[in-house]
Amino acid sequence: VRNRRVLSEVRILLRPDDLSLTLSPSGNAQVNWVRYEGSARLYAVTTDDGAQLKVRCNHEIICHRGDRVELKIVTTHPLAMFGTEK
Repeated sequence: VRNRRVLSEVRILLRPDDLSLTLSPSGNAQVNWVRYEGSARLYAVTTDDGAQLKVRCNHEIICHRGDRVELKIVTTHPLAMFGTEK
């Protein structure tokens, strides 16, 4: 096949509201900071593999700096993906 590209890495674009978090001692991320925004809270988290993400949740979800949380992708729309050539 001519001009075949091999991708070594795929990146997914996630918006803060594409993710959810729940308190979990065995979770996959840790809360760095939280900002109350009225109807929502914006969290900055670091995953166990070092990725830094922002998560926007309903204001009733309350976590604090240092808490372990379980992150999940909860979006129903298609996500944008980008590949890098090898």
